[in-house]
Amino acid sequence: MDYMIGCYTDGNPGLVKVRRTGEKLEILGSTRDIANSTYLCLDRDGKYIYTGTELAERPEDMIIACIDAGSLKRVSACSAQGQGPCHFAVYGEYVLTANYDAGSISVYRSDGGMLSPVQVIRHGLPGITAHAHCIVPDEKNGFVHAVDLGLDAVITYRTDGGKGLFEEFSRSLMPKGCGPRHMIRLEGDIFCLACELGNLVMLLKWNGERFDILQSLGTLPEGITGSWAAAIKARGDMVYVSNRGHDSLAAFRYEGGRLAPQGHIMLECAYPRDFSLCEDGAILAAGQKSGDLVLLVPEGKGYRKADRIEVKGAVCIVPLPERGYGKEAHD
Repeated sequence: MDYMIGCYTDGNPGLVKVRRTGEKLEILGSTRDIANSTYLCLDRDGKYIYTGTELAERPEDMIIACIDAGSLKRVSACSAQGQGPCHFAVYGEYVLTANYDAGSISVYRSDGGMLSPVQVIRHGLPGITAHAHCIVPDEKNGFVHAVDLGLDAVITYRTDGGKGLFEEFSRSLMPKGCGPRHMIRLEGDIFCLACELGNLVMLLKWNGERFDILQSLGTLPEGITGSWAAAIKARGDMVYVSNRGHDSLAAFRYEGGRLAPQGHIMLECAYPRDFSLCEDGAILAAGQKSGDLVLLVPEGKGYRKADRIEVKGAVCIVPLPERGYGKEAHD
């Protein structure tokens, strides 16, 4: 299985391609065609990767780019229509970015990997700083849900279905100060929201107009401080949230419409901003501060570290489809 890793670069490659074979990891290639690519998403065919430069000394140096997943070469790029692009999602022929520093959502059209700006939507309210952090498309119902950490809200947009333009439909307010970060859909109208500042996982239900909170649970063991929830992902009936600082995954079982805590998995890397859940039960974790990828495999009732490779500034992991990519890229 191949994976694409986004990295905080500091002069190092912004993208690194990694292969997992059994219990071994190896680097296949890397590129400096993009810097500080802190989030990645694939197009529907797995041919292109959309990413952007989240950190730059000058706003004009922030770009949104399309990268060929096989060659790791840049296909196209355009100026970021908002500072701090930190999350990407595909909606039909459009690519959407959540811009953390700008507190906005940007919409781009992708035509064969060629990107062009379409729309910018600003979240801000008077006296409140917005920090857009995540986008969850719902194409079936014509919605896009945008998570905003600064506003403690999930803002839902409705599309016109033709021009790629979006208009606000509703705002679902979360508890003040919880700092919602990332959200995933579990099933139907049930979603899970990871809250960075409150170290919470919330079970939400979409009622057709906004989200209702069904349940809220902590992601850290009692008494632990100096840690922040980051990524949230699900596999089967299990939901996991990474804790940066405690350096763990908080595990929850989803059953009977409720979440039940199942303890913590220690990841053996520092500041796990992202992770990937493998089909065979293994876990691949990105250690931002330890500068590595760690592979954990199931053993008995727990996990053991099978392999570790150095990937400086690793912050995002995207599994690539099981398909050929042609020649490997070279840094």
